[in-house]
Amino acid sequence: GSLISNLFSRDEQSEIVNECLPIMKRETSIPPTPDNAMTWFLDRVRTNLHVVLCFSPVGEKFRSRALKFPGLISGCTINWFQPWPKEALVSVSTHFLESFEIQCTAESKKNLYEVMASIQDSTSVACGAYFERFRRSTHVTPKSFLSFIKSYKEVYTSQEEEIGEQSSRMNHGLQKLDDASQAVELLKHDLAEMEKDLQIANQKADKVLTEVTQRSTEAEAIKEQIKKDKEKAETIVNEIEADRVVAEEKLEDARPALLEAEAALHTIKQANIATVRKLGRPPHLIMRVMDSTMILFRTKLPPIKPDAGLPCPKPSWAEALRFMSSSSFLTQLLQFPVDTINDEMVE
Repeated sequence: GSLISNLFSRDEQSEIVNECLPIMKRETSIPPTPDNAMTWFLDRVRTNLHVVLCFSPVGEKFRSRALKFPGLISGCTINWFQPWPKEALVSVSTHFLESFEIQCTAESKKNLYEVMASIQDSTSVACGAYFERFRRSTHVTPKSFLSFIKSYKEVYTSQEEEIGEQSSRMNHGLQKLDDASQAVELLKHDLAEMEKDLQIANQKADKVLTEVTQRSTEAEAIKEQIKKDKEKAETIVNEIEADRVVAEEKLEDARPALLEAEAALHTIKQANIATVRKLGRPPHLIMRVMDSTMILFRTKLPPIKPDAGLPCPKPSWAEALRFMSSSSFLTQLLQFPVDTINDEMVE
């Protein structure tokens, strides 16, 4: 064939020529020109370079490559390798399994080599019968035999580990049973000692039972006393319930007054508060109302002094003016929590 275009660069060609010229001069009488050196190099490559391509007939790859590259058929020498004889299969299985550790006798291991070769051989025969019957090719190659041996080793190793683990568990379980048997014997001995202690404990229990019976009688008397106390407590609870009903009735009677007071409170305007603040000498009732308001709001009051004109404490009008001067005074009145009023405030 001819040289592939641009297979070698100029530098590579120069290097090839420089390396080949001395050898060409020594071995041939060809004129030592670069072109002759390159041609001589290619001839030596064709003579000495051999490429071996190995293809398996299994699958569609070989057929697809043969169609895409016809040179594989027309430009190559084809050697068809026939199935291995049984002796070769036995030799191969012996080579790969001889050093592999198997838990068996040497005779059984030798039989294993024969069996694996027989399986490969019989499978090859079955493939031929399959082709004769269904006209479909199924190949069993040497690589299939090597894969079969590898799979056997993997499965054997996996099963050996699994069985070894199960054996270890069984041995561990048997050891546990042996330990349990020894523990039972110890428990029997301890049980005999405990039976003696149990007899002593029964005697003590009888004595305690007598004491409990006596105390039970005393407890029954205490129970009767508690029952009487319970009846008294229930009587007190009933009286409290009656008082609660009366209090609720009074609360319902006072509710209209509360609602009326709330309605009156909502009629107060900021202007009314300003008017009250401007009074120089407000009526005594207004000052009393403001004192009550400051008590409800828990405002600090000055020390109580008697009123010179009336039989009551002197009003705290100066504090009331400061209290009313707050911009949120009206809001505090409207939002006052009436549930916080207690008996002390009322008094």
